[in-house]
Amino acid sequence: MRYLIIPAKDDTVQDFLAIFEHRLDTKEAFTVELIGAAQRSLAQNGLFHVWCTDVAAYFYNIPKRQVRKNVEQEAIKISLKRMCYNQTGWSFILTEKVDALTNEKAVVLQSTAEYQRGAMFMFMDWVQSYVANEPRFGNTILECLGEYKMLLDRQIT
Repeated sequence: MRYLIIPAKDDTVQDFLAIFEHRLDTKEAFTVELIGAAQRSLAQNGLFHVWCTDVAAYFYNIPKRQVRKNVEQEAIKISLKRMCYNQTGWSFILTEKVDALTNEKAVVLQSTAEYQRGAMFMFMDWVQSYVANEPRFGNTILECLGEYKMLLDRQIT
């Protein structure tokens, strides 16, 4: 049996610890394999971009095919990251950049390409919940597909 543990989500940690302690109590040998969560996957990235297109189409009241990647979709991505950081304080959403000429530092929104797989899962989980409860985004229910669904199912079971 495999478990996805996201340290920032206390319920996943507590569920795993309870299962782990139960296994210890049985006194039977078992194997534990720790696998780091790699960079977010292309499947996660693809689904997130589909979601941003859906939200942008609703918000800007335009057909999905007219949503421009570097305009409406990018604006939605920025808004979602900002709202997520404001509500959660998750540090992976931000990064520090340094100006090569002046050495000035600025804290900016991190590209989702830099998120670890577990962080991207947490962010997508937040996005799905936020959009469903946000009237400005039409309380849109975002589809749960592919690797995101697999990780979500793995967390629940």
